Amino acid sequence: MSTQSPLPDWLTPLREDPRAPQTLTWLNEQERAEQDEAVAGHYAGGWPLGVLWTDTLWEAHMADLPKMRAVATGPTINGRQAMFEYTPIVFTDGEQLFLALNYSHPTYLWLPCGRDMGELARLLRGYTEAPRLARAEFPRVHRACMGFIQQNRVPNPYSGELVAAYPHDLQRHWTFSPFADTYQWGSAYREDPWEPSLAGLNQIDVVIRSREYVKQGDNEVCSFTRSTVFSHSYFKMELHRSCLWVMELRYDPSLGGGVSQAFNERFGGGFPPDLPVDLFGAILGFYHYPAETITVEPDEESFPVGLQAYTATICHDLGALTEALRRYAKHPDVNVRAAVQSACITYNLGALAEEFWAEETDEEMLELYRRMSQFGVSGPTYDEQGEPPDLYPDEDDDDDDDDDDDDSFDDEEDEA
Repeated sequence: MSTQSPLPDWLTPLREDPRAPQTLTWLNEQERAEQDEAVAGHYAGGWPLGVLWTDTLWEAHMADLPKMRAVATGPTINGRQAMFEYTPIVFTDGEQLFLALNYSHPTYLWLPCGRDMGELARLLRGYTEAPRLARAEFPRVHRACMGFIQQNRVPNPYSGELVAAYPHDLQRHWTFSPFADTYQWGSAYREDPWEPSLAGLNQIDVVIRSREYVKQGDNEVCSFTRSTVFSHSYFKMELHRSCLWVMELRYDPSLGGGVSQAFNERFGGGFPPDLPVDLFGAILGFYHYPAETITVEPDEESFPVGLQAYTATICHDLGALTEALRRYAKHPDVNVRAAVQSACITYNLGALAEEFWAEETDEEMLELYRRMSQFGVSGPTYDEQGEPPDLYPDEDDDDDDDDDDDDSFDDEEDEA
């Protein structure tokens, strides 16, 4: 990073701006050099854990980093565990100011502030003093399909090898994340059950609560929700049948700062333009298919998978889900009708399924209906980790399973 060039002249009057955050600590030359060196050192060993990098993102980050100089630090905040501390840093590239919420956030997730101390103060206050909202209080909700478990990859923290994104592997990934709280909760809890600070709990209590809080609700889709470190946004990962992941994001758009919009313009990706930085960092690197981007064509072989992805993404909206299923319920292709019935069963739409069965003419479908009527359909079951039983493949099957589902869903991956 640049530690030799002088600071820009326009910075001096900004330090005296009455709108400048009172919580800022301006750095002297030695402190600036030490901060720059510490940030550069964090990336000296290659891709740090907790961030899903690509070659393109890494190259962009490493190209931007040498242009930046640290000029100030903000107030240190603690994560839920007192051992985790996060200190925002203000940088300049000579043209404007940037707010990095933590040194471990890549440069493309730094908040641009121009030369506006009012904007810097707004963002710094917003991220370091964000309230913990109840689930229904978040102004914005966004859902997107992530594809199948095997399509998403996270690094094994011990070997560095990319592995399929099973729940256990996601948990390990976010344990190292500078964006997300370590602790999660299952669908049995609508609200965050964890205290804002766990400093008063011993490790045994934390382990006991961790096991309790990942429980899933009866007949609920398996899900794991976390809060982000700064904005306290919620991001929920739903694991639907056939190992399909769907993300649900709840957040305050006023904290976005234009970072996700700038990312879309620079790298592509189609993310909501107003995501808070920590929420964006937590989900960046996973597949992201909002419902309106999912192709559902009855005449295509991929229809069952397309319908599954689409219905999983909109399953929270009963009206939209019912409308989508009615659209295809009378299709002449029995395979299309079977996919519709499967969705009805998956999301407990018994009355709708009965309506569709009443007009069914295919003998095999009718026989299936008779067996279901006689023996019923069992709801989902989960183990003590809050996960579906028999989710993980045997070690001998790993190589075979790596290719599962790759051709079943749009697997064309962008660089970002």
